[in-house]
Amino acid sequence: AIPYKGRTTGKWLGYSTMAASVIAVGQKADAQIFSVDVDPDSVLVNAVFDVDFDGDNIGDILILHATSNGATVVAEEVPVGNAVMGSVSGVYLYPHVLDAGAPIGPEQTNFASQNGTLALVYQGANLYGNWDGQNGYIGCRFVAGDGLAHYGWIQIAVASLSTTATVLAYGYEAMPNTAINAGGMGAAGIDEAGRNAFQ
Repeated sequence: AIPYKGRTTGKWLGYSTMAASVIAVGQKADAQIFSVDVDPDSVLVNAVFDVDFDGDNIGDILILHATSNGATVVAEEVPVGNAVMGSVSGVYLYPHVLDAGAPIGPEQTNFASQNGTLALVYQGANLYGNWDGQNGYIGCRFVAGDGLAHYGWIQIAVASLSTTATVLAYGYEAMPNTAINAGGMGAAGIDEAGRNAFQ
């Protein structure tokens, strides 16, 4: 398993070797929305991408891709206190594929504070998850550096049969307990220095 900020990624992450993607990204700010266009896009193959929404050097959501013994998984891991929008079946969370503009905020009740499977492919068939061959947004709730709950989104594209998972962009609402729409970036803002998305 991979050491991650002083903890170990979950049970099903004991797949074969994984590499950390170090991606320089640019951040834009406008009004209360902060967004990051991951440029170049982070294409994950047996790799992880740590989304640090507010740039406080504390990972908020981990996106990973792993293959082993004919199986490929695309998954997310959330630290305690954070959550993603999805449906729970038994003990498993399957994050929703949100369309651009979908609301993400306190009014939504389908947040779950657990690791989830975006897609699990085995011998050419997608067995679990909603994301195989999809491009969309994950709705997120996280505790920011101010100690309060904030809402955000991550844009991800998962290739057919989950051969790759690509992190395209992410953003969040800087006002605590305030909704944001999936893909919401606000107007063009101030370009700031790039920072590493995985440290």
